[in-house]
Amino acid sequence: MSAAWLSILLLLEPSGSVTRDEYGVPLVAASSRVDAWYWAGRAVAQDRPWQLEISRRSARGKLAEALGEAGVSSDREVLRTGYTDAELQKQFDSMSAPTRQEWNAYARGITDEFANLEAAGRLPEAFRVNSVRPEPWSVLDSAAIAVRMARLFGTGGAGELRNTLLYRYLQGQKIQDQLLDAFEDLAWQLDPNTIPTVPPEDDPIRRPPVLFQFTQADTKRQLAALPPSNVLELMPAIRLAEHRQERWVAEQNNVLYKSGSYAIVVAPKRSRSGRPLLLSGPQMGHRTPSIAYEMAIQAPSLQVTGLLVPGVPTILIGATPHSAWGLTSGIADLADVVFNPVQADGTILVDGRAQPIERVERTLKVRGGAPQSVIRQRTSFGVVVLESAAAKVVYSLKTSLWMRELAGFDQFRTAGSLRSVEDFRRVAARVPVTFNLFFALNSGEIGYFYCGDVPIRAPGIDPRFPTLGSRNSAWRGFVPKSQMPHVVNPSGGLLFNWNNQPADWWPNLDTPAWGNGFRNQLLGEQIPEGLLSRRDLENAIEQIARRDSETCGLLQPWIDRALQNRDPDWSPVEVAAAKLLVGYDGRREAGQSAPLLMASLLETLREELFAPRLGTFLTPANLAMVTQAAVVLRALDEDTLVDFLSGRSAEEVVRAAFRKAVTRVANRAGQDVSKWKFVPNSISVPGEPPIPYSDRGTFIQIVELGPKSTVRTVLSPGIAEEGPHSRDQVPLARAWRTKVRQPGW
Repeated sequence: MSAAWLSILLLLEPSGSVTRDEYGVPLVAASSRVDAWYWAGRAVAQDRPWQLEISRRSARGKLAEALGEAGVSSDREVLRTGYTDAELQKQFDSMSAPTRQEWNAYARGITDEFANLEAAGRLPEAFRVNSVRPEPWSVLDSAAIAVRMARLFGTGGAGELRNTLLYRYLQGQKIQDQLLDAFEDLAWQLDPNTIPTVPPEDDPIRRPPVLFQFTQADTKRQLAALPPSNVLELMPAIRLAEHRQERWVAEQNNVLYKSGSYAIVVAPKRSRSGRPLLLSGPQMGHRTPSIAYEMAIQAPSLQVTGLLVPGVPTILIGATPHSAWGLTSGIADLADVVFNPVQADGTILVDGRAQPIERVERTLKVRGGAPQSVIRQRTSFGVVVLESAAAKVVYSLKTSLWMRELAGFDQFRTAGSLRSVEDFRRVAARVPVTFNLFFALNSGEIGYFYCGDVPIRAPGIDPRFPTLGSRNSAWRGFVPKSQMPHVVNPSGGLLFNWNNQPADWWPNLDTPAWGNGFRNQLLGEQIPEGLLSRRDLENAIEQIARRDSETCGLLQPWIDRALQNRDPDWSPVEVAAAKLLVGYDGRREAGQSAPLLMASLLETLREELFAPRLGTFLTPANLAMVTQAAVVLRALDEDTLVDFLSGRSAEEVVRAAFRKAVTRVANRAGQDVSKWKFVPNSISVPGEPPIPYSDRGTFIQIVELGPKSTVRTVLSPGIAEEGPHSRDQVPLARAWRTKVRQPGW
């Protein structure tokens, strides 16, 4: 761009400014919200130009244009399942006029900053290496990233193909006499011992909605009707439905790739200062630069500080002088897989009538290679994830989010002006994606709303398996918003969540995750009794990163009982190892011996309990995924439909597994148990030693509301992808500390 054009652009710039604190975090000030978002775009583009470029390419299926063959697998998934430009434009046009204006201003800000960087020769080296010139930013770039974020963080379900594969696997194991019982043990619906977000004593919903109605006889009929699709067909379909290639490539390129989060909300009655506290910790992975971005904005009707994702002009987790809010992934089942027979002419049969399959051809451009054609196929139910030649059917992914992902971002545009419980209730009711929304108000009120458009399944349909696409299997509407889990001002003055079950009556549906000992139990155990301070919350999230979140101590009573009664033929190394585990508190400190042994014991315990009847599921990782700690405990407690103890006592099983575990660790680390050294997971920092303990928020924000609210955050490694602010928050992360934010209120 010429100097003359730059001069003209400067004259046309909206009024406003960007100042930065000692960590380079921007404070945007402007005379209007629209102008503020223009300068927000400028700030993000200054700090993360290459991440912005790679993020929009990842979201729109254009990575291979820049990265060559390395981006092809991701692009193919995106183009097979994602929206066309026309569909993105239609979604964008459906948002409110104020939102559209702000998104356009943000796009212009990024575009202008890209031009400035290019003219000044300050674009990151990655642009030159990959022969990329930054094109003008489009609102469709932001829309594509937002859709990708909604699908990654704000949806659940679509596990029907995974469950089908599990059932097919079990059919080949020594469990034929109790095949469906075994599946029920692995894919349960409700565990009465799990800890939900809504305290049962405070639950305002006395007659919960019925999300499904099926019996074991219904399940048998549904299984009998399943197409004979084989494992070789199901595996790639599962990968496509779960966007595995897209996520893997995204991780390598430092853009959105994983989900998870925790949150703690404290009412004044539990707060040491008498003021409400809210801690938010979105777990989006740890990369350099960070997946997340933070800023503060000052404009008429908008005084806010918090988290954004580069490319999307929405404060998703934040605080104002009046309120604070946080989000965690809700994991509600918003999607089903349905199948329909394919006829010779390529149409599908739906209730006896032929329906066409929509086919959209899209071009995948590859740097240094020939363009490739990708076909997105879509039935009236959803995007096709599998064409089964063996069964002559197609499987479609039906989701309540189709063409509606941006609606949630439209709602969160108003988050900076929310001041009451009813304001948050209104927003939650209009957000279609599945999130846990937590809030605290300067008035002292706190609360929680479970968001999402959750389908009510037809009677007789088991939502854990694919079903025939027809009128009989059609959804019967959605859970009324008033019946979604929620609580305001709980009697105990405390709410906490780590992606767990929202209420004790809410079922798992097709994704068994919420059982006894789910990780929120560990979070709750680290929150002290009595009055709480900010430091108490900081200590709690540090402690959960240092402890075993897989079992949460569930198995310790059985381990203690079993290992206190040792067999006389135990070797000295087994005796020494037993002393490590009896009374083990679950701490996983670097250099300790017990965590290493416990991890091995859990692996061998699964083998002892489940492998004889269910097999090993091919790898220890698969076995661990299928048999969660809650299942292990129920098996030891003889609380399963299948007798996994097979005539032995639980103590005998634990002792047998323990001895195998000791042998495995000794074979790797030697016979001296004092030399068994646990190495914690860590966060890589280029050019520096890793940061120990990665099970923490990508961005952590702690807000204490009051006459003069305080906001503390940490975003490791730093706000920028290059320069002095690219790693200056690493020392904070190492010390589990936060920095004081000065949003200018």
